[in-house]
Formats: sequence, structure tokens, C-alpha cells
Amino acid sequence: MNDLRAFAGAKVISFPAGSMARGGAAGPCGTPASLADRAAGMLRRRAFRRELARLLEASPHLIRDIGLDEAAVRRETQLPFWRPGPLALEGFRDRS
Repeated sequence: MNDLRAFAGAKVISFPAGSMARGGAAGPCGTPASLADRAAGMLRRRAFRRELARLLEASPHLIRDIGLDEAAVRRETQLPFWRPGPLALEGFRDRS
């Protein structure tokens, strides 16, 4: 019973929205919505990097045509899917 009273009297630490989630995701880290958003972002990054790697291998001139540096694209494709990279994903949609 003493444990319950100690728990009930504990102070709650609050953080500004997005401060605990990398990238400023809305909501506290650990909520189902923020976890789903992070997982979706990881899947988008994986698909984006696979597409970049495919383009770099098949048609490196297209990488230059869209204004990207081949070295930067190589670095981006080497990153793990959970790590955000310097290249933007804006407008990218997975075709699968």
C-alpha cells in the first residue's frame, strides 16, 4: 500500500510536443501514432534509397540531370533505413 501512495504522489515530467521524437514528430515519443509515423518514415526512406540506388546503377546521368551529386547519392544509399539522410524525400511516393 505504501508503494501505491508513493506512486500516486509522483511528479509527472512533461515535454513539449515533438521534443522527444527525432525530427519533431507530433505527440510524445512512444504513442501509437508517433510510432506508426516513424515506421512509415523508415519505409519511405528504404524505398527512396532503393530507387536512388537503382537509378545510380542503371542511369547515373539521370542523377546529374535532376541536380544531385553522385557522391551524395552514394552516401545516402549507404545509410541504414532508420537514419534520416541529407537528401529530401518530399514528393517521393513508393510505386509498389
